[in-house]
Amino acid sequence: MFAFLLKRILHAIPVLLIVATITFFLIRAAPGGPFSENKIMPPEAIASINKHYGLDKPLYEQYFSYMWGLLKGDLGPSFQYPNRTVAGMIADAFPVSFELGIMAMVFAIFIGIVLGVTASTKPNSMRDYVCMFFAMIGICIPPFVLGPIIIWVFAIKFEWFNVSGWGTFHDAVLPVITLGAIYAANVARLGRAGMLEVLSQDYIRTARAKGVPEYKVILKHSIRGGLMGVVSYISPAIAGVITGSFVVESIFQIPGLGRLFVLAAFNRDYTMIMGTVLFFSVMILIFNTISDVIQILINPKRSFTEG
Repeated sequence: MFAFLLKRILHAIPVLLIVATITFFLIRAAPGGPFSENKIMPPEAIASINKHYGLDKPLYEQYFSYMWGLLKGDLGPSFQYPNRTVAGMIADAFPVSFELGIMAMVFAIFIGIVLGVTASTKPNSMRDYVCMFFAMIGICIPPFVLGPIIIWVFAIKFEWFNVSGWGTFHDAVLPVITLGAIYAANVARLGRAGMLEVLSQDYIRTARAKGVPEYKVILKHSIRGGLMGVVSYISPAIAGVITGSFVVESIFQIPGLGRLFVLAAFNRDYTMIMGTVLFFSVMILIFNTISDVIQILINPKRSFTEG
């Protein structure tokens, strides 16, 4: 396992370098700058600020200066919040995004597995159709549409939950559902397909012929192999939860990392954009590795020498 993890780390270094390079030049190719839209400050003051942050230097010098700081672990100061560092702001906002993401994934996996396994026990029956109907709803309605709908129904009309904020149960329910719905739907469809394939195997028919109760057939003999597709999906699902939190945190005014990135993009806060993009990239690489390790541990046909 150590060799496997070391290989993944060595592969991640050039990936992060490419991500950092592309992001650096893309954000500077956009018109305007961090201070160009400030109509209150005189041009001389703006020029002085640009000089202070090195924005008056040639682009290649800015690039090498930033990459040198990055190699030393310095993400730099925020242009919009000069008294705070990018690393400090990420450290403050990430726990909120992490909590939201974990709850959304737990919701997605639990609901998805329940729907998928339930549907697979009686394929092409009313039970199957009802479960897949709810799964199809989750796939067809994106978060930026689902969010306002459930806000209007459950927060404004019935006043069961809060419209915005973070910190209580009533704050978390609607954003967790909004963020996790589409992933729950995909988990349900993958779980159903995997379970149907396993339930058609000879050893399952043998177990049933021996009189093994149906719940034991499902829970003991089928579910491990039937949910391998779900385990494979967890890694891209986590990546989707991370990027999807941008929209959800903006809709529900959650003070997480996704909303911080959106505000940084609007404000042309170069260092904050770079910091959040690199941080999200590292998180995605970490979760991809964790997912692969879990698959290898679950599936006896795979080994760490493959990756």
